[in-house]
Amino acid sequence: MNIALIEPFFTGSHKTWAQQSQKLSKNPIDIFHLPGIFWKSRMNTGAAILAKQFMDSPKQFDRIIATSMLDLPLFLALTRKKSAHIPCYYYFHENQLAYPWSPKDREKQRGTDMHYILKNYTSALAADKVFFNSVYNRDSLLQGLTSFFRRFPDTYTYDPNELYEKSMVLPIGIHLSRFDQHKETKPEKATLLWNHRWEPDKNPHAFVRLVERLYHHGLDFNVIVAGEQAGHGLSGAFSSLPELLGPRLIHFGYAKSFARYAQLLHQATHLPVTSTQDFFGISIMEAVYCRAIPFLPDRLTYPSLFNKEQNEEYFYKNEDDLFEKISHSILKRNALPHLRRFAAPYDWKHIISQYDQLLK
Repeated sequence: MNIALIEPFFTGSHKTWAQQSQKLSKNPIDIFHLPGIFWKSRMNTGAAILAKQFMDSPKQFDRIIATSMLDLPLFLALTRKKSAHIPCYYYFHENQLAYPWSPKDREKQRGTDMHYILKNYTSALAADKVFFNSVYNRDSLLQGLTSFFRRFPDTYTYDPNELYEKSMVLPIGIHLSRFDQHKETKPEKATLLWNHRWEPDKNPHAFVRLVERLYHHGLDFNVIVAGEQAGHGLSGAFSSLPELLGPRLIHFGYAKSFARYAQLLHQATHLPVTSTQDFFGISIMEAVYCRAIPFLPDRLTYPSLFNKEQNEEYFYKNEDDLFEKISHSILKRNALPHLRRFAAPYDWKHIISQYDQLLK
């Protein structure tokens, strides 16, 4: 069964997901893609460019799977001579209804940002099946659309059941087992980890406030700051830490090799998560797999991924609560049990069979 995977934003986790799917699936997968830049342009014009790529391909396909920055109705309209009878699936890495916008964005200021949400909605309508990488991703869109459509002046009635009936959660796969090749003994001293992108939606300022507060209260701990730096000038968010911490800051900046990144995660004991946007949480699952103890905000995807009802001690309500939980853990050295069992099922070796089964 030949599969066409359509990815308008081929970078970061989107790129890794597409390539790993291609590498591990039992089915041949051809990836049609555009560079992962200018996300608005990709949502507005990417479908036309990728439709031409698809039509120019001499191959015939049995399935199409497109991702959440593609305007799927436009793509299908432009490829109907070739795609009309091919089952088409839509995979939500994220959704534009729940994704936080920068307050400086001109479209948000003018109130002209709604069409990106509508593209997600009409794409879900056009697909034969709809997949979401998490329960939070699914529910934030399908339930949130009810209030979204109240903003419109016509009599359109949105029925969430129409989309729920053809939707399911299909988690993203992560190459977790490769971390096992770089195991290290956990240090006795508490070691706090940041291993996320240096972007506003990951809320690095809250992480820095926590570190500064712990330091000024005289607690003894180390810090690792890793993760990929984006083009937002957010290196300044962490700029106070080198001078403040000195040798306690045992790593600062992007890990230049996977081996080094894995070593850092194995060294970490505490993972304070401060994100304001996360539809899954790959970097969190990687650290948890390496037995770092997560301290999670009671929001986004985390309550469902980590079963908050049975693991409330890992969740915090606000920054004061986060400080209290981590300072208590450092002072009393009462490490909570690790949650590796929650991360391990997302290894690709477990996930890929689900993909192959559902793409039949």
